[in-house]
Amino acid sequence: MIIETERLILRPITTSDAADIYEYAKNENVGKFAGFKPHENIEETKSVINDVLKVDNLAIVYKENNKVIGTLGLHEKLDKIYELGYSLSEAYWHKGLMSEAVKAYIDYAFKYFNAYEIDAGVFLENTKSEKLLLNLGFKYIGIHKKDYLNYDNKYRDCKRFRLTKDEYGG
Repeated sequence: MIIETERLILRPITTSDAADIYEYAKNENVGKFAGFKPHENIEETKSVINDVLKVDNLAIVYKENNKVIGTLGLHEKLDKIYELGYSLSEAYWHKGLMSEAVKAYIDYAFKYFNAYEIDAGVFLENTKSEKLLLNLGFKYIGIHKKDYLNYDNKYRDCKRFRLTKDEYGG
């Protein structure tokens, strides 16, 4: 599957993306909002790609320089109910790129996956991600205590959001 937008290409992740992903995944600011520890070396990034990212995730490629600048995933939790997750290189924050990527992927999911509902959780301090979801039509559900088991084996509270196919204007 390949999804193209004005500035981005969303495509399957490959191990050849490791250098680009490592470049941003080693940044503590990226990991703290996405729920992963900063990558220590490119071998760790390759392992994450093979063990985690190749399943239900796409690379976000910036057309201008053909670099992988983030990842975006939808994981089917229950029949036709998906969990959304994403991360983006800090060098590309505040440019509307993640909104562009998420909108394209949820359009695709409602049309081709026949998704009924897409859910997302954000850490309490991640106000930018909260704003992104609300701007795309997600509804705030509430705070779920101990919603996410972080890489340091500590549970974190999350604000939860939901978007149903019926509510989505696409």
